[in-house]
Amino acid sequence: MKPLTFNSDKLRTLRKERRWSQQDLSVEISVYARKHKLDLAAHPDTIDNWEEGRNFPPSDMLPILAAVFAIEINQFYTNGS
Repeated sequence: MKPLTFNSDKLRTLRKERRWSQQDLSVEISVYARKHKLDLAAHPDTIDNWEEGRNFPPSDMLPILAAVFAIEINQFYTNGS
């Protein structure tokens, strides 16, 4: 069985489908986190790193990303090689 890996292209595609900049996504994350009294944020440079696959969102950020994009968390993953 192949391990699951974060699909950075999926994140980029979802963001671009909404015509959001990385700054826009950063704001959406902050608004969601504030609304739900969570102490989480993501700088646009951090989002760029996620989209380029340089690093991946922390596990506590995944539910927020899923909520912001109205998808299931598992949609961010693919079977790696």
